[in-house]
Amino acid sequence: MKTINIYPAGGVQKGEHDKGKVSWADEDMNVFRRLLAPANVNFIDPRYRNDNLNDHFAVFGRDLMAVRVSDFVVVDGRQKRGVGVGQEMLFAKLEGIPVITVAPKESHYRKGKLHYLGQKVDDYVHPFIFSTSDIIVENFEEAAGWIKDYLEKPVPIKGSRLTEDAIQAYMKKYMADDDHVNNAIKNG
Repeated sequence: MKTINIYPAGGVQKGEHDKGKVSWADEDMNVFRRLLAPANVNFIDPRYRNDNLNDHFAVFGRDLMAVRVSDFVVVDGRQKRGVGVGQEMLFAKLEGIPVITVAPKESHYRKGKLHYLGQKVDDYVHPFIFSTSDIIVENFEEAAGWIKDYLEKPVPIKGSRLTEDAIQAYMKKYMADDDHVNNAIKNG
């Protein structure tokens, strides 16, 4: 029986201050176990650990190692998340690991319409979520379905060239008119 390692990013209850926060729950993890059966689904759950949380650098390393040994990173993007989630997503891309983000429409990271920095944006998806996710889905059932389909017939995913490709896209399309960046380069 195959084992599928999943890193559940985002929405981890860290203590009393997280009460009321939408977080990964056992029933969310059981969706994957049910839909991916007969495979054994192993969650590398960041809540369960034996490292010393006072050793900040090693804690960072432990979470990166958990991402590295995962077959998939599934991001709970149902609510706004912290800086660590974005770094875990980018690290997964650098390691060539598929990232599936659960971000329902009209949630923090997805809006049908948004007015932002003086512009109207239709079908807004947060640029960092859009760019570091291989797919963005509405719920955990869709996320598990994507994993099942991927295991049966892998599709290309975003990889380590992601950051350079994004910079090149910006340079080709917008850099010529970006006085702030061009002045920084000229005066740097």
